[in-house]
Amino acid sequence: MGQPIEWEEEITAATPSPSEATALLLPPGVPLLRVIRTSTVRVEGKTLIAEVNDIRMSGELFSVKYPLTRRGAAAWPVAPATADFYQG
Repeated sequence: MGQPIEWEEEITAATPSPSEATALLLPPGVPLLRVIRTSTVRVEGKTLIAEVNDIRMSGELFSVKYPLTRRGAAAWPVAPATADFYQG
């Protein structure tokens, strides 16, 4: 194929199901950290899913870290928000 691969991750934390807690040996009250990573490629103008990883782990033992990139239009100073900012 020779096309670049792109990735997207969705990260959530929630109460595990009883079967998840048992399988992962999670003590009561420990949240389940879930990362769904989707790998895609563009072929002939279409986006194709190449792989989906559904990763589940103990929320008390792992952390997730990644860089944040900003758009080129982001600049300082910004205009201050007004009282009607959230009123469509």
